[in-house]
Amino acid sequence: MADHLISFNGNSMMPVLRDGDRLSYCAAPFADLKKYDIVFFTIPRSQQKAVHRIITIDYQKKHLHTKGDGSLIPDPFRLNESEIIGRIHSYTRQGKTVNLTPSLLFFSYLYSKFMHPYRKLKNIIKTQTIFRD
Repeated sequence: MADHLISFNGNSMMPVLRDGDRLSYCAAPFADLKKYDIVFFTIPRSQQKAVHRIITIDYQKKHLHTKGDGSLIPDPFRLNESEIIGRIHSYTRQGKTVNLTPSLLFFSYLYSKFMHPYRKLKNIIKTQTIFRD
């Protein structure tokens, strides 16, 4: 299957993907998608495109749920097979290409699930403390 390139914009997948990263993706059969994969898709009832991580997948009903690593909550929709454009398999940042191996996907998921929300909350608490009397 042929590779395609897109530019990633935004911070929804921080800290794994950053604004300006070049993402390489290719079409993947639904049966080949796995939990923790990062997919490029069309948002339901919209023509907008997004890149988020699979957090649950139902192979029988052929739908899945996604979440941006930078978000504390999952996306408010589920994706059908027809809305998946492709699976991200590598990114390039400052001339260096990183392949998204299963172990990197798993450990980056753990980081996004536990450490990233902790850091976000810590920064909120820190900000609130500064403005207290």
